[in-house]
Order: sequence, then structure tokens, then C-alpha cells
Amino acid sequence: MFNRSFIFFFLPLLFFANNIFSHTIKGKITDKNNEGVPFVTIYLKGTTIGTSSNSKGDYQLEVNAGTYEVIYQVIGYKLHTEKTDVKADITKDIVLEDAAVQLKEVEVGPGKEDPSNEIIRKAQKKRSYYLNQVESYACDVYIKGLQRITKYPKQILGREVNLNNLIDTATGIAYLSESISKYWYEKPDKIKEVLVSSKVSGRNNAFSYNQASDMMFNFYQNLIQTGIAQRGVISPICGSSFLSYKYKFLGSFFENGVWVNKIQVTPKRRADPCFTGVIYICDSTWRLYGVDLFVTKQNQIRFVDTLKITQVFLPVNDSVWLPFTNKFSFVFSVFGFEGNGYYTGIQSNYILNPELAKKFFNGEEWHVNDNSNKRDSSYWDSIRPIPLTLEEKTDYHKKDSLHLIWDSKPYKDSVDKHENRFKFSKLWLGFTWKNSWKNYYVNMSPPVLGFLFSTVQGWNLETKFSFNHWNKDSRKEYEISLKPGYGFSSGRFYLSGESKIDYNPKKLSRLEISAGRELAQFNASNPISPFVNALNSLFDKRNYMKVYEKDFFKLGWRHELYNGFMVYGSAEFAERSPLLNHSGETWVKRDYVYFSNDPQYPSNETFSFERNRKFEVMAAVRLRIRQRYYSRPNQKLNQGSKFPEMNISLRKAIAGVAGSLPEYDLVSFSISDRLNLKRLGRSSYILRAGKFYNSKNMSFIDYKHFNGNQTYFTDFDLQKFQLLEYYTYSNADYFAEGYFNHNFAGFITNKIPLLRKLKLDEIIGARFLYTPGATSTKYAELSAGLKYLLVRGDFVYGVNNGVNRYGFRFGLLF
Repeated sequence: MFNRSFIFFFLPLLFFANNIFSHTIKGKITDKNNEGVPFVTIYLKGTTIGTSSNSKGDYQLEVNAGTYEVIYQVIGYKLHTEKTDVKADITKDIVLEDAAVQLKEVEVGPGKEDPSNEIIRKAQKKRSYYLNQVESYACDVYIKGLQRITKYPKQILGREVNLNNLIDTATGIAYLSESISKYWYEKPDKIKEVLVSSKVSGRNNAFSYNQASDMMFNFYQNLIQTGIAQRGVISPICGSSFLSYKYKFLGSFFENGVWVNKIQVTPKRRADPCFTGVIYICDSTWRLYGVDLFVTKQNQIRFVDTLKITQVFLPVNDSVWLPFTNKFSFVFSVFGFEGNGYYTGIQSNYILNPELAKKFFNGEEWHVNDNSNKRDSSYWDSIRPIPLTLEEKTDYHKKDSLHLIWDSKPYKDSVDKHENRFKFSKLWLGFTWKNSWKNYYVNMSPPVLGFLFSTVQGWNLETKFSFNHWNKDSRKEYEISLKPGYGFSSGRFYLSGESKIDYNPKKLSRLEISAGRELAQFNASNPISPFVNALNSLFDKRNYMKVYEKDFFKLGWRHELYNGFMVYGSAEFAERSPLLNHSGETWVKRDYVYFSNDPQYPSNETFSFERNRKFEVMAAVRLRIRQRYYSRPNQKLNQGSKFPEMNISLRKAIAGVAGSLPEYDLVSFSISDRLNLKRLGRSSYILRAGKFYNSKNMSFIDYKHFNGNQTYFTDFDLQKFQLLEYYTYSNADYFAEGYFNHNFAGFITNKIPLLRKLKLDEIIGARFLYTPGATSTKYAELSAGLKYLLVRGDFVYGVNNGVNRYGFRFGLLF
């Protein structure tokens, strides 16, 4: 009873007393010209308790009463130590002196080696040691992020760009956010982060997307994964850095009880994924003291023009130094949008090798606490380590006030009324009608995109109407859709509908019901799009798409039983009817005639099969070992696994159900993965095998079909053969198929002077297929191509039982 009383009575008093007797050291940090020095690291000597100054040089540090040595440290300035006796809130303005760098007397000339090379070699030898020195740690992380949009287009694809509620027109600030997290790490790559507090300007109920893991650049790794360079950026001290970098010794200075060497790093080739700037290496221990580096578009980064990374290390104990402040700033220009921004992170209160539960690292890498976005301004004023600038205070105040208006029913209704107003153009360009207050949305897809041609229907029109409702708190979502279509030559009207509900977002649970009459391709994977089929029909008189009419009712379900183990199930009853061509229209003169609608016998002008009914059930599982995931309140976001993904499925057709005829069991297994080969790029592969059992009365529709392509256009889907006929290899026995794709991400082209300016991706691929039979049993493809932004072209070589074929394929990657 005594212990319980102590916990429930005295601990709250201790917490209250800690806040009563804590005080604030605050002030402004300037240089000799009285200019504010931004992002100065401030900490208590012998600890990892500290903060950083803001972009104007203002700082504040919460401490208990006592006497401290406060250290002010920033790259480019002399370290400043201030002994401070804290009995009440005090103001300490600090003036920093320029760093006194001493240049050792060295002679660098022809045949002489720059002294920095020997320092780098010693740092390389210690790189692996420092990379693996710490088994695990925990720390607190504060992140502040700010992004500006300084220029944006008025329209994109004919649609007006309205950012009035997103950016402050005076400052250009589009995003301002702060977060406080608890972060744990265990080597080599286990992490866990809990978002404790989150604040987003103008979005009082939103959760910040700031993640500590995004700030953890580790320069002891050979490659730095910035997220904007496909192959990563080479570390200046990686094992092979002399192949990529030039070094220049700039001098040394004495700070924090150690001599620090200042070394300039420059890429040997401007287009290599390398940093430019300065690194600081401690003498004798050869550990990193700090970095001040940047990369630009020339260095094969995407989406931003320049990214600058600044990192300061502090001693956690006598032998371990870890990053204390991380900052990256950037300038971007993409698709007509221009802007800049920065993220600053402070890692404090390090605990080395904390005691953790056995299954503490369970795949959950980011967890957002339910109440993390419920903190008021007084909480943030008391806990925020970096003071807000006047501009940031103004942005919070203005947007948080406006949010009360933007989130009100009268305002949302008025905006909806304006955006929902009728325009004749919406009849062919589509529209969205919404009730933002209740989160209801009605959409109509653009009919102009659904007005196409096929030989079966002639000119035909298809569109889709959908109604969507989602609950922003529970994250549950409901959608119902209708898809009408009409063929002007066939005179047939089609209508199908679908209803789906995501009823448990934390388990990714979904229930689907669909029914109606529709046109379906013999290959349910739809290997050719109706648009590409229309182009080939009208301009080349080649009608590759083969369809039949289906009246159906289907139930579908999915649910994640536990992390990484997803189960699927479905049941479908369908009546399938054959169709004939009803139009021979074409816009070109050709000596040949259109194919029939028979995928097996292109010259057969009669029905390709007899009308029949089928009842099929499906069960499948997807396994991802040690799947990584994020947890938000009432929502789970899967992030994949470093292990291959495995899928097993069973499709069973049952005869005798309301006249159903086909009977079979199709068992299939697949394994797939994505591999990061670092400087060499990324690879993807899929291997699949399957077999039919107990087959009776099967229609050609029920066969296993493979995604081929007989046109010049493609979407470059990994699971598609680029020269294979659509139905030549279809079979009802067994099969094996494999797909491989590798993107070098500029590894080759960035070494070619003119090509490297285009930032081309070099992509190679290989595919194989094996099916039993007297002919067409083995098929393989090799391909090589280039990708520029969203455009890709490949040269493809195929071989079928010793017969060679060649072709080019082009596509837009949307």
C-alpha cells in the first residue's frame, strides 16, 4: 500500500515540482556583424540535453536550477562555452567568433599528396567500427519542417490550380509542422518511432508526417539513402570514395578537447551521385565531427534542384559520438511548381543499449499516438526546443484562425456550391460533386475518354458513376459505383455495379459485392486496353482485344489476420455468352481483313464457344515475413518487407450449381521481391508456377492466359511479355513463368557527357514462359531500353523454340 500511495501521490508532485523549479535560458546568437546565426547547437556539457537556434538566431533551453556549462556550437564558428548559474529565467545573448582554422605547413605540388588523403584513409579504416559501435540506443527527437511555394502554374491539364487555402500569399509558406517523437534503434536496421506530439499549421486535427527516420542520415554507411536519388549518394568516407571524390585539406582547429580537420570534398565527375562541401574529422580517433554538404540536379537527384545536409555530432559518453542536430534544406522546381524549405531535427537524451522487451521491434516502425494532435499552444510553448520566428508565429496564428473558418459548415457549403455549379463541359469532361461537411463525393468519369471503337461494338460509349463516403476519424470508407455502356453497332446496353466497404482499416479489411452485365476480355488481366485496341483497329486494322458478354454476381473479401499474413476470398457466379464482330470500320486501307472475335481461330466468323455458366470460389494468402508497417489512429499502412513476398491461391470451379458446367482446381504459387543494389540500381522479379487438377468441361475462358503484347504501345507492367501473342500459349495443364526487371538509374548514362544531362534511366529485362504441348512450349524475352521522366522505350528480343523475333515498345508511365 505504501508503494502504491507513493506512486499515485508523490510522483505527480515530483512532476509538478520539476516544472515549478525549471527555468529558461534564452537569448539571441549573433556573429561579429550582429547578424543572427541560424541553427546553432546549444547543449549542456557532458550531456545530450540541448536545443538549436532558429533561422534568426533565437534560442531557448529549459533547465532545472543549478550551475551549468552551456556550449554553443556551429560549423564555421569557434565553439563558445558559457558558465551559467541558473536560479531564475535568464537572458544570455551570445556573440560567436569566426572559427580560427590553422593551416598546417604542408607543401602540395606535383607529385605531392594532399594531407587530406591520409586523413580520409584513416577515416575509412574506422568507418566500419563506428558504423557498428553502438548496438542500440533510444533518444528523443524534435523536428520542425517548413516548405514554401514561390511559384505555381495556374492550370494543370486544363484544371485550375487553387492553393489559396494551402499557402500564405505573403510568405509562400505551404507547410509548417512540428513533432516530438521517441525513437529506438537496434543494429543493423531495426527502428521504432512513436509520435508523441504533432502540430500542423492550419490543420488542427492533422497528424504531422515528420519522421525521425527520414532525418537519420548515417555517413558511416557507404551510400546515403536520401529518398531523392534512386541509387543513393556516395558517402565521402565510403570504402571506395577515392574513385568518386577529390579532397583538399583546409586546415584544423581545436574544439571540444580534440583537434578537428576540415576537408573539402568535390566529385571527380560532376554527374556522379556525390556530395560537395566540407566534412570535419577528429584527429587521432578519425571519427566524424560534423558535415556540411550538398547535392544538386547534376548529381542525379530527382524532384529538387539542391539538397543541403548539415549534421553535428556530440559525445554521448567518452567513446561514443552520435548526431545531435540534423538539418536539410532544399530548393525544388517540378512540373511548374517552385519553392524551398528546410527540416531541422534535434536528437537528445540518448540512452545507449536500453533494456527492451524481446519482441519490441515487431515490424511497427512508426506509431502515431491517438492524442498526439490534441496538444494546445501552451503545451508547445513549454516544450518546444527551438523558438518560433516571427514569421512562423504569424503563420500558426493566421492559419489556425482561418482553419476555424475553413472547417466550418457555412464555409465548406459555400465552396462546394461554387465548385459543384453546372457547366456543359462537365458532360464530356466528367465532374465531381461533393459535400465536404459530410464527406460525400459523387464522381463521373470523363465520357470523352470512354468514347472508343471496337469491332464487336462499333463506336461505343462507357462511363462510370461513383458515390464515396469516408469517415475521417475511423478511416472507414464506403463506395458504390455504376458503369453503363452502349455499343452503337451491336445495339447492346451494358450495366454493372460494385459496392465496397473498408470496414476495418487497421486490418485492411474490405468487403466487395458486384453484379451486372459487362463486356469482359478472355484474359481477365486485360492485357490490351480498349484505347490501344481502338488505335490499332482504326489505324492498322488490327483488332487484338477479344471479348465475351458476362452476366455475373460476385462477392469478394480480404482481411489481414496478423501482420504480413493477408487472406483473400471470393465467390462468383457468371453466365458467359459469345459475341461476334459488328463493325468493319477502319481509317486506313489494308489488304487484309479484321480478325474474328475468336482468340483461338482468328478466321472463325462463328461463335467461339457455347453459352455456359460457371460457379467459382477462390481462396488465397499473401505472406510477407517481418513486414514493416506504420500505425496511425484507426489505420495501418504496410511498407513491405526485406524478405520475398509469397502468394498461394486456389481457384475451384464447381459444376452443378444453378447449371454451372466447368469443373477444375487451379493451384498457383508465386514469389516476388524488390532488391536495392545500391549504386547499381534496383531490381524486381516475380516467379510463378501453377497447375490445373480435376479439369472437366472447361471453356477457353477458363484457361490460364498470359499477358502478351502485339502492339507498339505498352504500360511496361512487370508481368507482361512484350512480343508474345495474347492467346497462343493459353493452356489448361501446368505452367511456369518468370519476370525480371533492373533499373540502373543512370549508372551507365551519367558517365556519357551528353546523355548524362538528360538523366536517363537504363532498364533491362528478362522474361520466360514454359507450358506443355507439342508446339509453343518455351518462350523467352530479353529487353533493353531508356526512360526519360514519364516516357520509356525498349528494344525487345524474343525467341520461341529457336525462332527469333524483334520489336520496339513505347509507353507513358503514369
